[in-house]
Amino acid sequence: MRRPPAFPPAALADALRATGVLALALLTAAASAQQVRLYVLADTVALGEAFEVAVAADHPAGVQTVFPEVPRDRTAEAAPLLALGGAEATEAQRFAPILRGETRTDSVVYRALAFAADSARVGPVEVAFVSGGDTTRVASPSALVRVRQLVPGPEAEPEPPAPPFPFPSTLPVWIALGVAGVAVAALAFWGIRRLLRRPSREASRPRPAPYPEATSRLDALASDLPAPEAAQPWLVALADALRTYVERRLGVPAKEMTTRELDVALASRIPDETRRTLRNVLRVCDRGKFADLRPGAEAAQEVLASARAAVESAEATVREREAAAAPEG
Repeated sequence: MRRPPAFPPAALADALRATGVLALALLTAAASAQQVRLYVLADTVALGEAFEVAVAADHPAGVQTVFPEVPRDRTAEAAPLLALGGAEATEAQRFAPILRGETRTDSVVYRALAFAADSARVGPVEVAFVSGGDTTRVASPSALVRVRQLVPGPEAEPEPPAPPFPFPSTLPVWIALGVAGVAVAALAFWGIRRLLRRPSREASRPRPAPYPEATSRLDALASDLPAPEAAQPWLVALADALRTYVERRLGVPAKEMTTRELDVALASRIPDETRRTLRNVLRVCDRGKFADLRPGAEAAQEVLASARAAVESAEATVREREAAAAPEG
């Protein structure tokens, strides 16, 4: 079982410096009895690019602080990440506390990813304060981080045209193209006539229903589990199989939605457990597509099993509703 990658040295150094700035700011701020602060250590990130989120908790000395933890109970590739509002944490680094008289400040820096379009709202993050047998939970405020587009938007200015390049005489080229064009046209005419004279096999072959189509595609993926270097196209194909099934069977434009938008759209259509399983599989696929996640064959098999379970559960739910809506007799 592989663990998520630790903070790269450069990223950890940035996080330490940023946390130092955070600590200095907290030293000059008046702290209440129990207070949680959240700082996003980046103004703008690219889609799927890692960035740091610092969370600081002020409390009286003698109180234990419990921050949310990144799950570790499954393989790194398949485990659901820690949700920080519109972002997902893959790693956490806790730092030494800061004491100011009777007040203590504990802090942690999360390494996070965002897959939202345009912007993502990070937080709130809930921290537990334990004193004796009492536990108090306090939530931090949230913060907004902008997400850069991967391709230029419609407002981007076009680049100026390059200066003309002098070409030699094109007459021989045009003569050759003319001859080739006549040959291609004649070949196309012959092919079209031949095609029209025989019935189309494709036209007489109906498309499979959504459920058999989805199970067939999952079976094909199961027979071709990828090596880590070939994981990205495999994960893209898995996401397309799931989104196609959801779109055809549940009537939701899944191919046009982000994973978070799709999760919201399915809230009233399938059970919550099925929706969570589907969401976690699609998040793994997103990380493979945008964050270069490379699961091995064992992790891919686990993700595929979760995908199959989500399809089976969703199909059972739809069939139950169809049976209940069918007229008796």
